[in-house]
Amino acid sequence: MQLKGLVRFFTVLLIIYSLYQLSFTWFVKSHEKKYEAKAKAYVKANYPSALEKFPGNKDSQVVYQDFLDKVYQERLRRLLDSTKDVTVTYGINGSVSYQKAKEEEL
Repeated sequence: MQLKGLVRFFTVLLIIYSLYQLSFTWFVKSHEKKYEAKAKAYVKANYPSALEKFPGNKDSQVVYQDFLDKVYQERLRRLLDSTKDVTVTYGINGSVSYQKAKEEEL
């Protein structure tokens, strides 16, 4: 019965550490979601939709939509690469950049 307190202590310690590790996932997803919205807004502002560009031509719409998806992915990649040194949170050891949080997420 004397180990009961020790087991509780390590259980609480494990829960706190797990929440700390999961917080990186939450901060990274929040950061990425913000830049996904910016990438979508960029594509929407600079390129017409497939229906507007090729009304009535399904084949061209499919090809153009693939092009728009590639533009979106490239824009998102560039935005995330340009913000890898941006502080997304503050941890135990000070500020945590997006790149470091991405490496630490579960």
